[in-house]
Amino acid sequence: MTAAFPIRILLVDDHVVVREALASMLSLDADFQIIGQAGNAADAIAIHSTLNPDITLLDVRLPGKDGFAVLKELRRRAENVRVIMLASSSLPHEVGKARELGSRGYLPKQITREQLASSVRSVHQGATCWEHSRSVPQPLIHALSARELEVLDCLRRGLTNADTGRVLDISEHTVKNHVKAVLEKLDASDRTEAVARGFELGLLS
Repeated sequence: MTAAFPIRILLVDDHVVVREALASMLSLDADFQIIGQAGNAADAIAIHSTLNPDITLLDVRLPGKDGFAVLKELRRRAENVRVIMLASSSLPHEVGKARELGSRGYLPKQITREQLASSVRSVHQGATCWEHSRSVPQPLIHALSARELEVLDCLRRGLTNADTGRVLDISEHTVKNHVKAVLEKLDASDRTEAVARGFELGLLS
């Protein structure tokens, strides 16, 4: 059913391709109107204050301040804001943090157009949307090499790059390259998140 007035949506994601994909998916429905887009925290806060959207789809990972910092600031300015967090995967501690900070939902980016549209409508009507985060499979992740798995295990042990180099008998520069690859392949923002993802995916035990 088409709403009397379209639901005005702000998209926040640092990847232009993702924003365009979300905009394309939602624009197929006359109920939705994309009124703004932002690729970082500062722009997201500024645009939100100016446009006052009905729903904000907010990526967890942003350059500089992350999505949780943006959510906290938006809630500080207006407690009734309706924000749905988006992430590449459903990490339990992130879902919990989103709830704690007042998000109306947390959705993996792999949901279908129908699930996304349904979630936006539900939140606009005052409900929440957490159910899809438990049912969507993990995203496809590039396989870690044997060496990268060794480096990930060293991260689990809390070793520095220098210590890791000594343990694996490789240079510190090579370790840095492997750590960078591990973070990218696991879609992790730092070492702690990489280790958490490693346990979640069964790469660590």
